[in-house]
Amino acid sequence: MASTLQQGSNGVGSSLFASASMVSKSNSVLPRFTFSLLKSISPFEIHNQHESGFRFCAPAMAFRSSGRTASHAAQICKASNDSGGTAGCGRTAGSHHERHRSDSPRIAATPTANSSSDAATPITTAARRPPPLPPAPGLARRGAMSRSLSMRGSMRSRRDLPPPEKTIEKLEAMVDGGNFYEAQQMYKSTSARYIAAQKYSEALDILQSGALVQLKHGQVTCGGELAVLFVDTLVAGELPYSEETFGRIRKIYDAFPRISVPHFLGDDYDDEGHQLSEAISAAKVRAESCSSFLKAAIRWSAEFGTSRNGSPELHVMLAEYIYSESPETDMTKVSSHFVRGNDPKKFASMLVNFMGKCYPGEDDTAIARGVLMYLSQGNLRDANLLMDEMKEQLKSANSEFPKTDLIQFIKYLLPTLERDAYPLFRTLRQKYRTSTDRDPVFQELLDEIAAKFYNIQRQNPLEGLFGEMFKI
Repeated sequence: MASTLQQGSNGVGSSLFASASMVSKSNSVLPRFTFSLLKSISPFEIHNQHESGFRFCAPAMAFRSSGRTASHAAQICKASNDSGGTAGCGRTAGSHHERHRSDSPRIAATPTANSSSDAATPITTAARRPPPLPPAPGLARRGAMSRSLSMRGSMRSRRDLPPPEKTIEKLEAMVDGGNFYEAQQMYKSTSARYIAAQKYSEALDILQSGALVQLKHGQVTCGGELAVLFVDTLVAGELPYSEETFGRIRKIYDAFPRISVPHFLGDDYDDEGHQLSEAISAAKVRAESCSSFLKAAIRWSAEFGTSRNGSPELHVMLAEYIYSESPETDMTKVSSHFVRGNDPKKFASMLVNFMGKCYPGEDDTAIARGVLMYLSQGNLRDANLLMDEMKEQLKSANSEFPKTDLIQFIKYLLPTLERDAYPLFRTLRQKYRTSTDRDPVFQELLDEIAAKFYNIQRQNPLEGLFGEMFKI
């Protein structure tokens, strides 16, 4: 018995063997032995023995080393449990003994004169891996205390955030003093703390103030970055679209610089065009910064507003800025935002302006594109409004529509779509195919118009160039 225990555990086995020898001399020491035995074993030794697969129990070990019967083992278990000692495992004495008969690692009990028949039965069942020990009470208390302190610290940090007014005043003074980069980093880090504390209103105040003051000083990149963070905060807080929030976005939009790029070189530009090149580069930065801000705002309004395409007012703002500030005007992008807006009169004014500065052959294409985009959305009313408004403005400017086959096709198309006349629609497409082939997107737009007005399903709806036009 001693050799077996010593092989299983150098520390615990020898202690058990020495105590078991005492058990054989006197029955009176059994409960005391059981209680003191487990007290002498550290929790780390118990854990290590469980990890190595070695099982022991004070009553069972005392029973085998002393040669006493199963009834003595039962007495030991009961006495240990009654005394509240750590040797008890919460089982009855009988089940405790039966477990060790089946689970102990190949330790045979040697029959003696006092042993009963059941005690003489050899134990041959292989030991099974014991269940993991529960965490020590001290460790559990320390873990709970650590979590509690962490939560208290988090709550305290939220309460300790100062009102945003002092922060805004301090950072605006930094920007006014020319410390643009340092102020930018502080705007971002400070607003992030308020966002982490779910104080979205305060974070929005800080970011709006930062965007406005940076843009006022011509720091378009910094101002544009804070403007995008303003919209990201709206999304993080799941704040719904409202007129008040739209007004704040509009205020930031109005703060973006508007500097027209000259179309012709003048006396202010050197012969090599360095100044013009710098002006064009700056214009691209402004257009990209403002476009990123407004596109983010449109996505937010589509998610948290009532319009599936996003706020119509935001679309008009983006179309205006692209047209007026981009050094290379993309009329397809401009038109795609105008047709998702709510101001066909402003769209008409922009097209009339474009007719006065575009290359020959671009004017009728731009007009036809705008009308067909409205129609592809099923919006026949605004398509007619666009043509009527352009006619009035051109008449006031002593001008008129371009006299081309493409414009003639548009004039025939609008009344055709007011009635159920798909054969006539198909005839118009075939007759003016040469004109509508001038722009690859026209055929896709006409396919979508046929689907909207005559229920002629497209094979690949919303794909190709048509799908790309209306991406935000």
